[in-house]
Amino acid sequence: MKKTIVLLFLTCLCVYEYITNDTPDQNPYLITDYSRLHPVKVERIVEGKEEEQLAQLLQDAKAKGLKLSISGQRHSQGGHTYYKDAIVIDMTSFNQILMLDPKRKLIRVQAGATWKDIQDRINPYHLSVSSMQSQNIFTVGGSISINAHGRDLRNGSLINSVESFHLLTADGLIREISRTKEPELFRLALGGYGLFGIILDVTLHLTDDEVYRTKIELFRPKTIVII
Repeated sequence: MKKTIVLLFLTCLCVYEYITNDTPDQNPYLITDYSRLHPVKVERIVEGKEEEQLAQLLQDAKAKGLKLSISGQRHSQGGHTYYKDAIVIDMTSFNQILMLDPKRKLIRVQAGATWKDIQDRINPYHLSVSSMQSQNIFTVGGSISINAHGRDLRNGSLINSVESFHLLTADGLIREISRTKEPELFRLALGGYGLFGIILDVTLHLTDDEVYRTKIELFRPKTIVII
């Protein structure tokens, strides 16, 4: 009987806690990332859709003294894709493929496009990305904003495969950034975690898609030397 009473009490307590306390599933403005360790209540979440909309959002935030944070798949685990009482820009809808030049092996995509989106588009041309994160679920903007490395050590981190990108800076200007146009911003924004502006689109170098085959050969030595 006592065990039943204790179980009922604990059940009621859990239900009460669930009802009275916000969780990310209950409150759309209480968000967290993949770790789910540090939920934070934000001012609101806005889907990024157009460059003009993002520029206006930036100006509105400045006028109201609000902070902005930029998120992609929110698969990080350090809480750096959101900020308390800030406006969170969800870039996953900003995901169009803007240009593909198979001959020059270049592709230009919006920041919310995933590596899978790129792979699906370039696969018929027997092309591949030069470098990417270990999984293809991440957004391109998120990956280059941390200058992620891939598994292919020959190509290094993502900065090596970036030709150029467009950056919406705090002054409301959209700047074209490359190794020759504003090279300092090129080095800072790639790996800058969004501190230097909103990455709008990226032009990436592609490479030929290589097919690897395994080959096993068995041989028997004629003589065996025992030392």
